[in-house]
Amino acid sequence: MVNISKKYLEENLKLEIWNKFLKSVNRVKSVKELIQVLEKNFTKSELVMLEKRLGIIYLLEKGFKYREIEEILDVMPTTISFLKKGFKNSVKIVKKIKKQKNLGCLDGC
Repeated sequence: MVNISKKYLEENLKLEIWNKFLKSVNRVKSVKELIQVLEKNFTKSELVMLEKRLGIIYLLEKGFKYREIEEILDVMPTTISFLKKGFKNSVKIVKKIKKQKNLGCLDGC
């Protein structure tokens, strides 16, 4: 488990940091380059955690059951549940945006 201090970043600083990271990722032209960018910014443990989380989302999309995902990725059911909730919310948001675009509503009508 990664140790994180309890001190949070100020919102403006956090946005600047994410913006800089997004710019570096946007310059990426291949998966290999993306991995290189991530390796410069994350420890091996953090990358493994990220890969497992991305793997959970991928396997959920493919219809795998919790038990199967636990066995394949060696993750806890609570992590799968947490990501599944976030995944479901993301799908709902995307569907809502598509529906609004189809209705010609770009301001969230």
